[in-house]
Amino acid sequence: EEKKKNISPQNVSPKEILPGAFYKNGFIFCGKHNNGYYDKGEVLIAFLKKLKAEKNSCPNKVVFIDDRLENLTNMKNALNKSDPNISFIGLHYEHIDHK
Repeated sequence: EEKKKNISPQNVSPKEILPGAFYKNGFIFCGKHNNGYYDKGEVLIAFLKKLKAEKNSCPNKVVFIDDRLENLTNMKNALNKSDPNISFIGLHYEHIDHK
């Protein structure tokens, strides 16, 4: 069984995950690429693969906040498919919807 570790943002250096997607200070930022946007689940899985390869480590939990329910669903599905042992907390930020 793979050992899970708590991963501190200080232990992971800022890196480009995929072109236009970066990790910094405990957060993953995704932007446009090739005239489109990444599936955020795809970016998370790419980050987890890099983390495992470089640090031989993986988080116990992922907390994801987004204003689009579709992104929350995609993230949860990608994480469950990649590693169902990682807990997922998804928060739907709706303030933007009410403006």
